[in-house]
Amino acid sequence: PPISLPNTLMNGTNSCECDTSDPQCVGGGKKFEAVFVEGQKYRIRLINVGIDSHFEFAIDGHTLTV
Repeated sequence: PPISLPNTLMNGTNSCECDTSDPQCVGGGKKFEAVFVEGQKYRIRLINVGIDSHFEFAIDGHTLTV
């Protein structure tokens, strides 16, 4: 089966922690953040046709229904 990805871009942003053994790694960045209004419904599309792998996706403090 495909591997599960621990890190990916969301709307072009994400943070990256470098392995100290890789001198070419540039760490930093920030996680994607959005403001949601209580009582509203939102569609979050997690699609990438350029890769055959699984995604681990969560929103802190929330239960997701798929």
